[in-house]
Amino acid sequence: MLFSTPDPEIINDDRSIDFYVTNASICDSSGALLFYTNGYCVANANNDTMLGGSKINPDSSFFQDANNQGALILPIPQQQKKYIIIHSLSTLYPTAYAYHQIYNCLFTVVDMNLDQGLGMVIEANQSFLKDTLCFGKLTACKHANGRDWWILIPKWNSSAYFMFLLTPEGMELRGKQQLGSKPISGAGQAVFSPDGTKYVRYNSVGTEIGGFLDIFDFDRCTGQLSNPVNLHLTSQVGMPGVAISPNSRYLYVANGLWLHQYDLAATNVAASKVLIGTYDGFKSPGPTYFFMLQLAPNGKLYMNSAGSVNTLHVIHSPDLPGNACRFEQHGVQLPARNDWSMPNFPNFRLGPLDGSPCDTLGLDNLPVAHFRWEFWDTLSPLRVFFTNLSIYEPQNWQWDFGDSAESIEKDPEHVYQSPGVYTVCLRVQNDYGADTICYDVVVGITSDLEVTRTPLEVSTVPNPFRSVLNFSVPVASWARVDAVLYDLAGNLVATKAWRGAHSDWDLQGLPNSVYLYELIAEDGRRTAGQVVKW
Repeated sequence: MLFSTPDPEIINDDRSIDFYVTNASICDSSGALLFYTNGYCVANANNDTMLGGSKINPDSSFFQDANNQGALILPIPQQQKKYIIIHSLSTLYPTAYAYHQIYNCLFTVVDMNLDQGLGMVIEANQSFLKDTLCFGKLTACKHANGRDWWILIPKWNSSAYFMFLLTPEGMELRGKQQLGSKPISGAGQAVFSPDGTKYVRYNSVGTEIGGFLDIFDFDRCTGQLSNPVNLHLTSQVGMPGVAISPNSRYLYVANGLWLHQYDLAATNVAASKVLIGTYDGFKSPGPTYFFMLQLAPNGKLYMNSAGSVNTLHVIHSPDLPGNACRFEQHGVQLPARNDWSMPNFPNFRLGPLDGSPCDTLGLDNLPVAHFRWEFWDTLSPLRVFFTNLSIYEPQNWQWDFGDSAESIEKDPEHVYQSPGVYTVCLRVQNDYGADTICYDVVVGITSDLEVTRTPLEVSTVPNPFRSVLNFSVPVASWARVDAVLYDLAGNLVATKAWRGAHSDWDLQGLPNSVYLYELIAEDGRRTAGQVVKW
């Protein structure tokens, strides 16, 4: 998924590489892919095995791609185009709750200056921590100096954590801390809040024992955890995932069949629990259970499934409480199946903690403006909801909606008086600088409006088809598409609506014949065609 424009673009490249749970990748500042790993090897941007990257995690006794957050890629500070891959080494060792154990955490170094910019592994499988460690859950947070990285690695069946700091000199162990109640380790996910003030780890052991949700305050200067909140979840527990909203207030916890929200600002975090969604039974082609979550650059949370499916769930407005967060099950159609895999990213857009004792490098939070827009009110097509996506601590927002109206709200909504194409600009500012970005926003376009538009193109695969017909149309992931199907006599035989560019339409119950379809996109574009069922 590419997030360089307000509407994410999904690109599918075929390559003979297996991805299971372990998944880490990294791009440059423009969003161009650099390299990635599945826990077994390192691949470059050409989807070929990187020089020197044919084997990481050298232990064949167990699967090396089965750890949630089993790998993490970070830029090495002040070493141009050099990156470090931190990865867990799995060893076969059956226990009461698992079939393998993590005894060793390794790092591998990639130099992107080599092999004509495709990169080369220059150090592989260097051990930096030997202990009995928790499954995966490798995550990182930018140090308050805005340059270095904190990496927290939890110990197995323990409330202890190893604190490492990645500096220009390499990985440094800065201490081991133990606090809070002792959990039982299991599959799960760990995450820092986008502002770096919270750390959350979730272990799900099973329906009989339950899950262990641990929430801490985090100090970006010292790397220390504090104020533990330890929750033992004994009901509605399943396949685990956690993520925190862009405003760092709301925690989302996935459990296979359920998705809950917690308010991290509440006095009683446990009592703030709200059920956001229950699995609706949809299959694509397997069950689309709730699993791991990841915050994307567009401010939305995406969630994969524990199985081989071709959809993602999405939380469109995670900064809002309760059902206002707009959770949409199977809201993103993927061009290929995804099998349990979710890429593991830290927040690369976190700057220095200005004014803190460790803000010592002279780096400043220079704001960068960005936003997205959506049309959620189908009864009011001229109402537009704008979401600020600006980074590096802006303190003021100035919106120009292109129709002489303005706003200083962070996330405003605006009602236009008439359809049209409006140039909307956002200017953000703080004590260190300002930035402006503008987009053309199409509002309320209808079929009879005299505005030149690109026709709605459609791909129907396969055609002829036997049971399932796949439609692909060039619309945004949030845009609604309505489809109707007629027989040759003009009788309506089926209807379907979805959001996003792709949809599988199961028409197995229809007799073999020739049918006519019509698609209507949310922006008013239409197309029609013919399909054959045989």
